Amino acid sequence: MGAPNILLGGSHSGNMSAAEAIEAGCADVLCSDYYPPAILHGVFKMHEKAGIDLPQMIQKATLNPAKAVGLAEDYGSIAPGKKADLLIIDILDGYPVITHVLVDGRTTSRVEYRR
Repeated sequence: MGAPNILLGGSHSGNMSAAEAIEAGCADVLCSDYYPPAILHGVFKMHEKAGIDLPQMIQKATLNPAKAVGLAEDYGSIAPGKKADLLIIDILDGYPVITHVLVDGRTTSRVEYRR
């Protein structure tokens, strides 16, 4: 399902609501073709507003897409032998923000936000 659909509160073209599909257990992957930041925000919005388990929502944006494209052996979850590509996320002023990016286990980006 498209994450922008979650942020918009429904489809801009009258199609199925992503939030309703997730709540009904009918959506395995959260994606975005035109606004990728919506994935992060959609994960947390579904957790906060709909009460969907946070690990379950994160899996819809990580492991499930990796499985769908045949990359789950190396990506999508934290496990020995997998690529250590990670995002560290904090909630600031009610919004999820990426504070650290790790690629192959090494920090490639770090942002300090004012509190």
